[in-house]
Amino acid sequence: QASNFTEVEGICRRILFLDPQHAHAAYLLGMVAYRRGQYREAIEFLRQAIAFNGTVAEFHSDLGEMYRLLGNPAEAATCYRRALVLRPEYPEAYNNLGTVQKNIAEAIDYYRRALALRPDYADANYNLGNVFRIQGNVQEAIESYHCALKSKPDFVDAYHNLGNALVDQNRTQEALACYRRAMAIRPDNDKVHSAM
Repeated sequence: QASNFTEVEGICRRILFLDPQHAHAAYLLGMVAYRRGQYREAIEFLRQAIAFNGTVAEFHSDLGEMYRLLGNPAEAATCYRRALVLRPEYPEAYNNLGTVQKNIAEAIDYYRRALALRPDYADANYNLGNVFRIQGNVQEAIESYHCALKSKPDFVDAYHNLGNALVDQNRTQEALACYRRAMAIRPDNDKVHSAM
Protein backbone atom coordinates (compact mmCIF):
# COMPACT_ATOMS: atom_id res chain seq x y z
CA GLN A 1 0.00 0.00 0.00
CA ALA A 2 3.02 2.28 0.19
CA SER A 3 3.30 4.90 -2.53
CA ASN A 4 7.09 4.83 -2.51
CA PHE A 5 7.56 1.89 -4.85
CA THR A 6 11.31 2.37 -5.07
CA GLU A 7 11.63 1.91 -1.31
CA VAL A 8 9.35 -1.15 -1.35
CA GLU A 9 11.35 -2.62 -4.22
CA GLY A 10 14.62 -2.07 -2.36
CA ILE A 11 13.33 -3.75 0.81
CA CYS A 12 11.99 -6.75 -1.14
CA ARG A 13 15.24 -7.19 -3.06
CA ARG A 14 17.18 -7.14 0.22
CA ILE A 15 14.82 -9.79 1.64
CA LEU A 16 15.37 -11.97 -1.45
CA PHE A 17 19.13 -11.51 -1.13
CA LEU A 18 18.93 -12.88 2.41
CA ASP A 19 16.25 -15.47 1.61
CA PRO A 20 16.23 -16.22 -2.16
CA GLN A 21 12.97 -18.20 -1.94
CA HIS A 22 10.92 -15.69 0.03
CA ALA A 23 7.56 -15.98 -1.76
CA HIS A 24 5.93 -12.82 -0.41
CA ALA A 25 8.93 -10.65 -1.31
CA ALA A 26 8.77 -11.95 -4.90
CA TYR A 27 5.00 -11.34 -4.88
CA LEU A 28 5.44 -7.75 -3.68
CA LEU A 29 8.00 -7.11 -6.42
CA GLY A 30 5.35 -8.33 -8.84
CA MET A 31 2.84 -5.88 -7.39
CA VAL A 32 5.35 -3.03 -7.68
CA ALA A 33 5.90 -3.93 -11.35
CA TYR A 34 2.09 -4.03 -11.81
CA ARG A 35 1.69 -0.56 -10.29
CA ARG A 36 4.29 0.70 -12.73
CA GLY A 37 2.42 -0.86 -15.66
CA GLN A 38 5.17 -3.44 -16.23
CA TYR A 39 2.86 -6.44 -16.57
CA ARG A 40 5.36 -8.87 -18.16
CA GLU A 41 7.86 -8.21 -15.38
CA ALA A 42 5.04 -8.64 -12.86
CA ILE A 43 4.25 -12.05 -14.36
CA GLU A 44 7.84 -13.19 -13.88
CA PHE A 45 7.85 -12.18 -10.21
CA LEU A 46 4.45 -13.76 -9.58
CA ARG A 47 5.59 -16.99 -11.21
CA GLN A 48 8.58 -16.95 -8.88
CA ALA A 49 6.32 -16.43 -5.88
CA ILE A 50 4.16 -19.39 -6.96
CA ALA A 51 7.26 -21.54 -7.52
CA PHE A 52 8.33 -20.74 -3.94
CA ASN A 53 4.83 -21.21 -2.49
CA GLY A 54 2.00 -22.34 -4.76
CA THR A 55 -0.59 -22.54 -1.99
CA VAL A 56 -1.45 -18.81 -1.79
CA ALA A 57 -4.65 -18.09 -3.73
CA GLU A 58 -3.86 -14.38 -4.15
CA PHE A 59 -0.66 -15.18 -6.05
CA HIS A 60 -2.64 -17.11 -8.67
CA SER A 61 -5.46 -14.58 -8.86
CA ASP A 62 -3.09 -11.64 -9.31
CA LEU A 63 -1.11 -13.58 -11.93
CA GLY A 64 -4.42 -14.01 -13.74
CA GLU A 65 -4.95 -10.25 -13.64
CA MET A 66 -1.59 -9.69 -15.33
CA TYR A 67 -2.54 -12.11 -18.11
CA ARG A 68 -5.92 -10.39 -18.48
CA LEU A 69 -4.27 -6.99 -18.76
CA LEU A 70 -1.96 -8.38 -21.45
CA GLY A 71 -4.94 -9.69 -23.45
CA ASN A 72 -4.65 -13.40 -22.62
CA PRO A 73 -8.07 -14.29 -21.15
CA ALA A 74 -7.60 -18.07 -21.40
CA GLU A 75 -4.43 -18.04 -19.28
CA ALA A 76 -6.09 -15.56 -16.91
CA ALA A 77 -9.08 -17.88 -16.43
CA THR A 78 -6.75 -20.80 -15.65
CA CYS A 79 -5.07 -18.73 -12.92
CA TYR A 80 -8.39 -17.60 -11.41
CA ARG A 81 -9.61 -21.20 -11.31
CA ARG A 82 -6.43 -22.31 -9.53
CA ALA A 83 -7.01 -19.56 -6.98
CA LEU A 84 -10.55 -20.83 -6.39
CA VAL A 85 -9.32 -24.39 -5.88
CA LEU A 86 -7.08 -23.07 -3.13
CA ARG A 87 -9.71 -20.72 -1.70
CA PRO A 88 -13.26 -21.57 -2.79
CA GLU A 89 -14.77 -18.54 -1.01
CA TYR A 90 -12.76 -15.91 -2.86
CA PRO A 91 -15.06 -13.18 -4.25
CA GLU A 92 -12.31 -11.34 -6.16
CA ALA A 93 -11.38 -14.49 -8.08
CA TYR A 94 -15.03 -15.11 -9.03
CA ASN A 95 -15.40 -11.49 -10.16
CA ASN A 96 -12.19 -11.66 -12.18
CA LEU A 97 -13.24 -14.97 -13.73
CA GLY A 98 -16.45 -13.29 -14.84
CA THR A 99 -14.51 -10.57 -16.68
CA VAL A 100 -12.81 -13.08 -19.02
CA GLN A 101 -15.93 -15.10 -19.93
CA LYS A 102 -17.26 -14.96 -23.47
CA ASN A 103 -20.52 -16.57 -22.37
CA ILE A 104 -22.67 -13.87 -20.73
CA ALA A 105 -24.69 -16.36 -18.67
CA GLU A 106 -21.47 -17.77 -17.18
CA ALA A 107 -20.17 -14.27 -16.47
CA ILE A 108 -23.40 -13.41 -14.65
CA ASP A 109 -23.10 -16.61 -12.61
CA TYR A 110 -19.56 -15.74 -11.52
CA TYR A 111 -20.50 -12.17 -10.57
CA ARG A 112 -23.43 -13.49 -8.55
CA ARG A 113 -21.14 -15.95 -6.76
CA ALA A 114 -18.82 -13.08 -5.90
CA LEU A 115 -21.75 -11.04 -4.58
CA ALA A 116 -23.10 -13.98 -2.58
CA LEU A 117 -19.79 -13.98 -0.73
CA ARG A 118 -19.50 -10.19 -0.53
CA PRO A 119 -22.81 -8.36 -1.17
CA ASP A 120 -21.19 -4.89 -1.04
CA TYR A 121 -18.59 -5.74 -3.73
CA ALA A 122 -18.75 -2.65 -5.95
CA ASP A 123 -16.72 -4.03 -8.85
CA ALA A 124 -18.85 -7.17 -9.09
CA ASN A 125 -22.06 -5.11 -9.08
CA TYR A 126 -20.56 -2.83 -11.74
CA ASN A 127 -19.54 -5.76 -13.94
CA LEU A 128 -22.93 -7.37 -13.45
CA GLY A 129 -24.55 -4.12 -14.57
CA ASN A 130 -22.41 -4.13 -17.70
CA VAL A 131 -23.45 -7.63 -18.75
CA PHE A 132 -27.12 -6.90 -17.97
CA ARG A 133 -26.88 -3.88 -20.27
CA ILE A 134 -25.29 -5.99 -23.02
CA GLN A 135 -28.22 -8.40 -22.63
CA GLY A 136 -30.68 -5.53 -22.93
CA ASN A 137 -31.81 -5.86 -19.30
CA VAL A 138 -31.43 -2.14 -18.74
CA GLN A 139 -33.43 -1.88 -15.52
CA GLU A 140 -31.39 -4.65 -13.92
CA ALA A 141 -28.23 -2.89 -15.11
CA ILE A 142 -29.38 0.34 -13.47
CA GLU A 143 -30.06 -1.46 -10.19
CA SER A 144 -26.60 -3.06 -10.28
CA TYR A 145 -24.90 0.29 -10.92
CA HIS A 146 -26.82 1.80 -8.00
CA CYS A 147 -25.59 -1.05 -5.77
CA ALA A 148 -22.02 -0.42 -6.91
CA LEU A 149 -22.34 3.29 -6.12
CA LYS A 150 -23.87 2.61 -2.72
CA SER A 151 -20.71 0.69 -1.79
CA LYS A 152 -18.29 2.99 -3.62
CA PRO A 153 -19.71 6.53 -3.98
CA ASP A 154 -16.74 7.82 -6.00
CA PHE A 155 -16.94 5.06 -8.65
CA VAL A 156 -16.63 7.18 -11.80
CA ASP A 157 -17.16 4.38 -14.31
CA ALA A 158 -20.33 3.30 -12.51
CA TYR A 159 -21.73 6.84 -12.78
CA HIS A 160 -20.80 6.93 -16.46
CA ASN A 161 -22.39 3.58 -17.28
CA LEU A 162 -25.42 4.35 -15.14
CA GLY A 163 -25.81 7.51 -17.23
CA ASN A 164 -25.60 5.43 -20.40
CA ALA A 165 -28.22 3.00 -19.11
CA LEU A 166 -30.53 5.90 -18.21
CA VAL A 167 -30.09 7.25 -21.75
CA ASP A 168 -31.25 3.82 -22.98
CA GLN A 169 -34.48 4.49 -21.07
CA ASN A 170 -34.74 8.08 -22.39
CA ARG A 171 -34.17 9.43 -18.88
CA THR A 172 -31.91 12.19 -20.17
CA GLN A 173 -31.94 14.53 -17.18
CA GLU A 174 -31.06 11.75 -14.76
CA ALA A 175 -28.31 10.63 -17.13
CA LEU A 176 -26.88 14.15 -17.27
CA ALA A 177 -26.85 14.27 -13.47
CA CYS A 178 -24.81 11.03 -13.45
CA TYR A 179 -22.35 12.40 -16.01
CA ARG A 180 -21.97 15.59 -13.95
CA ARG A 181 -21.26 13.54 -10.81
CA ALA A 182 -18.63 11.57 -12.71
CA MET A 183 -17.03 14.78 -13.99
CA ALA A 184 -17.02 16.30 -10.51
CA ILE A 185 -15.08 13.29 -9.25
CA ARG A 186 -12.71 13.10 -12.22
CA PRO A 187 -12.80 16.23 -14.41
CA ASP A 188 -10.31 14.81 -16.93
CA ASN A 189 -12.48 11.79 -17.84
CA ASP A 190 -12.73 11.84 -21.65
CA LYS A 191 -15.45 9.17 -21.75
CA VAL A 192 -17.80 11.31 -19.69
CA HIS A 193 -17.02 14.44 -21.73
CA SER A 194 -17.90 12.62 -24.94
CA ALA A 195 -21.12 11.23 -23.43
CA MET A 196 -22.32 14.72 -22.55
